[in-house]
Amino acid sequence: MTGERCRTLYLAGKYYLSRKALQGTLYESQTYSKYYRYLDKTFEPGLKSDNLYNEIYKPYAKMHYRSKPTPKMRKVLQMKRAYDLSKGKVPKSFKVYFLECI
Repeated sequence: MTGERCRTLYLAGKYYLSRKALQGTLYESQTYSKYYRYLDKTFEPGLKSDNLYNEIYKPYAKMHYRSKPTPKMRKVLQMKRAYDLSKGKVPKSFKVYFLECI
């Protein structure tokens, strides 16, 4: 419709269009108030880390492979570090986190 290139196309009716072709489109986060975005940024790492933590301790979930953390484990450690920073705790090194989780 616009003749411009784009990476992401959205389904609008029966056509796939770019965001520029669709008038008045916003991302969901753009509609939140500034205060809500602040709360989301502050408390979201704790909520995400709980979900990831539960996912790691599922039966047959691997925390490491060839003595390296798996991508899921790295994500959990990264979320834990973000949560600790939001609580004002001093972050530890990656190796210390990894050894605590084993």
